[in-house]
Amino acid sequence: MLLVWALCAGCRRFDVCGDAGDCPAVEEGVKGSIGTGGTSGSGGTRSEGGCTDGYEDCDHTTLNGCETDTSSAFAHCGACGQSCDGACSAGSCVSFAALVADRYGSSVTMGPTIVTTATHAYYVADESLATGLGIERVSLRDGSVEPLVEIGTWNTVDALALGASRLYVAADDRLFSVPHAGGELRAEEADGAQWVAAAGSTVAVVRDQRLFVRAGDRGPFVEVPEIATVSAIAGESAIGVETLAIAESFWEGDELRYRLWFRGEGGGLDLRASGSGEVVSMTLFRGRVYFEVEHGDRNDAYFVLDEDDAEPIEVPSMTGVTAWTPVKISWWYDEASIVAAFGSPRSGLRFISLASTPFTAEWPTEGAISGLATVESELLFFDGARRALTRVNLEELIAPRLLSTP
Repeated sequence: MLLVWALCAGCRRFDVCGDAGDCPAVEEGVKGSIGTGGTSGSGGTRSEGGCTDGYEDCDHTTLNGCETDTSSAFAHCGACGQSCDGACSAGSCVSFAALVADRYGSSVTMGPTIVTTATHAYYVADESLATGLGIERVSLRDGSVEPLVEIGTWNTVDALALGASRLYVAADDRLFSVPHAGGELRAEEADGAQWVAAAGSTVAVVRDQRLFVRAGDRGPFVEVPEIATVSAIAGESAIGVETLAIAESFWEGDELRYRLWFRGEGGGLDLRASGSGEVVSMTLFRGRVYFEVEHGDRNDAYFVLDEDDAEPIEVPSMTGVTAWTPVKISWWYDEASIVAAFGSPRSGLRFISLASTPFTAEWPTEGAISGLATVESELLFFDGARRALTRVNLEELIAPRLLSTP
């Protein structure tokens, strides 16, 4: 059976590979030539029980058959031995840029490591693991870097959030803020802040799993007593609407359950969903909330809830994949195909289209991928091995895969 499996390893339909007859015979093809700029050509096909189109036997052993998908393998992009410094998509190397190097970048413990405006990316900076943390921003237009908060200011940073005019930082059990363009660092009236989220002029913090909210960039935070135990929060200001999503956890008998609330500009709470388990991470993206539910020793599950949906819709292709950072919906290809991206020390960058078959884009690194953020059609993330804030064009990375996916 091992030999049969080896012959079938190049099959696209792994569920039907039961014997060698299930692998379609294909005619001999010709290897593509290496393109310009490091772009590789597409691999050929082989005959009589060999590899199906798009797969190759790059390790030259019969034990695992046609093991390499040359459309996405960065070490064998388009053909065996043609490697990429970055990702491989549809048999071609994807270009990328290291915006900022030598920044540790993954020190944030609860919230995002990177937050963005249309023109800048803000990130936690750490020149080494021992120097302490600060905040920098990099221009997405010319790559220039500006320090906002001096490195060494904090020992730990729990979360970042961009408000209407200020960047909020939950650090060392306190809340701080600084203007978007830099200026005086201000300590806010929110001691014990462990998590911060913002939706335009509304700012929310979590202290001892309790929710406190403030409208405007000054003044005290007021507790929201209707929500007892917060497990995750997210904020968004999109199309002129400011929304906070709040996940509450509670016990019903011996079962841990969640409630998902929306809080609008008027301050009212709208119960949007409830279910079994605990929400451990979530994000708001263009009016939709995407969240991860933990079920104890069971695999985590991922859901999407549109403002028009009565119930959350599970994304089964994401279930069971452990994310290194909270799930981040980073780009939409079109109205019908929302794409989720998240980083993992095992799976690199993974992209899920809700309208097509999921796929993984491998990224050549020995470190963790973290700190996912997006601006229009570009993905930003920290590459743990390169210790660099990296920028990739998602049209180049994703579009060929979506267009070729049945």
